[in-house]
Amino acid sequence: RRDSSGIINLLREHRFDFSDDRPLLWLWRFSARQDKIRTVPFPSSRNSGQSEDTRWMDTFDDPTRPLIVDVGCGMGVSLLGLASMSKPESTNVQRTVDCTCPSSTVQGSIDKKKDSTTIQTPPKHRMFDEDIVDDWAECNFVGCELNPLFVGYANGMARRWGINGKCQFLVSDANEFIDMIHRTYKGPISLVMIQFPTPFSLQKDEHDQRGNSHNSGNSQLPSNSLSGFMVTEALLQSVQCLLQRSDNGLLLLQSNCEDVAVAMRDIATRSGRLQILDVIDTVTADDTKVDISNLPQRTREWIDLGGDRAVGRGWSKKKLLPRRGRTETEVACISKGTPIHRCIMQARPPPS
Repeated sequence: RRDSSGIINLLREHRFDFSDDRPLLWLWRFSARQDKIRTVPFPSSRNSGQSEDTRWMDTFDDPTRPLIVDVGCGMGVSLLGLASMSKPESTNVQRTVDCTCPSSTVQGSIDKKKDSTTIQTPPKHRMFDEDIVDDWAECNFVGCELNPLFVGYANGMARRWGINGKCQFLVSDANEFIDMIHRTYKGPISLVMIQFPTPFSLQKDEHDQRGNSHNSGNSQLPSNSLSGFMVTEALLQSVQCLLQRSDNGLLLLQSNCEDVAVAMRDIATRSGRLQILDVIDTVTADDTKVDISNLPQRTREWIDLGGDRAVGRGWSKKKLLPRRGRTETEVACISKGTPIHRCIMQARPPPS
């Protein structure tokens, strides 16, 4: 039995927080035991009475604020954490690099925002560290998830914390969710996040030169990246159209499965409408020179198959969200030493 004195002391000192490791690990263990849901459980509700298009907008105190979107939000942990950040926590720390200079140096500057919800236009050459949004405290937040249990939990937490006027969660299909936001939201879109989507089964027969045709793993997973996987070319095209409404709209992709992260970014760049952005601390080939036995089995199999690695431009070695923005899956990965593969993208401006 573990010594609980540390937690007791934290509770007494009011320093035990929802975003701490242990509560999030509890949530991760619970969510991991739930069955995967692949379709909206009650699709008929979208065609009855008042449209969801109008209902969801009524919840926000100010529907013109910049919007943070989490597609496939799980139990809503990331959005709940970000939406509860106070102004001092969300002070903008913007670091830029002039990429045209051979001896570029990183310069840090703190921009204390005045009483304005206007998001500043980024410099031409912008690189990202942990603060990819100017002021989290001045944003609205919305997430979608297919599991009604998770959505009910997240909305309940938002009400309990008194942030339901700027943070809400919907039971929705990802494509319909993005289309709904595009049709109805009045404010700018600051960030769309796709974090740790349910991975597809690793397709060994696509690479295996020995001709093996079997695929092992969880039978609840989508069969491949083209069938049942949430992140499709159509979804990312809709995201791109949504982000084009704002000068600075960003797309964050994260996964603990290297092949899934590579696949998502490949899908995003395939149409040429989403561009990879530079990060301050890039994953290099030297970072992958680790004891392969310490990597997850799926990653080891992907490497054995000669799959592309999440290395080079745009792949961030460091987290791209504040600590409060961590998901329960991310905390579980960190506790196990599982690498997390991240990149940030931006919609190309529409042709003139």
